[in-house]
Amino acid sequence: MVVKRGEDQLSLPAATAKIKAVLPDFQAITPFITLEAIVVGKQKLNGVVIQGVDAATVDTVLSLKPRLIRGTFALGRNAEDPPEKPAKALIGKALAERFELKIGDPFKVVLPKPSARDN
Repeated sequence: MVVKRGEDQLSLPAATAKIKAVLPDFQAITPFITLEAIVVGKQKLNGVVIQGVDAATVDTVLSLKPRLIRGTFALGRNAEDPPEKPAKALIGKALAERFELKIGDPFKVVLPKPSARDN
């Protein structure tokens, strides 16, 4: 995992080129973002870490499909989906049990508002 923090983020092609220069056997890359959030519902709340991934490239790097217990491997939102249609997500077994979620159930995620220092 390569993590670069700060305002001067590398573009994916630039990051790929730098990694290939150091690691000639490099095979694949997928961008991601990590956020802390709260899941709310059914009079419960739970702190979670959300990892947003690129649905088009995540399979080249992570083996998530074989770990899927139920449902289908579907992430994000299709371009033709109306804005009010919820995005698809994969959730862990413990979170599903805590909130009594079944495949297709909606759930709410609350993200913290960035402070002026985070901008």
